[in-house]
Amino acid sequence: MTSAEYSVEIDAPPEAVWEVTSDPRNLPHWDRHIVAVKVPEKGLRQASKYSVVMGFMGVRASIPCAVLEWEPPWRARVRLGGVLNATKIEKD
Repeated sequence: MTSAEYSVEIDAPPEAVWEVTSDPRNLPHWDRHIVAVKVPEKGLRQASKYSVVMGFMGVRASIPCAVLEWEPPWRARVRLGGVLNATKIEKD
């Protein structure tokens, strides 16, 4: 399995960064291939499930996502499934 890791330093309090980066509804602002995100009404927490709809060259795919770890404002780990099998880790 291929693994990639990166980090970025942001001049802002962890709580402010978490508020933006932990909300998957912001993903379409960052990735033009993400056309929709369906998040539970009460938001995310550990064991939450949501879906991301991606579109590329006229093809759409729904990516099921499961929150594996949720430690605001420091860390989250999300399992992505379906046509895309990956784990997204956010940490400060």
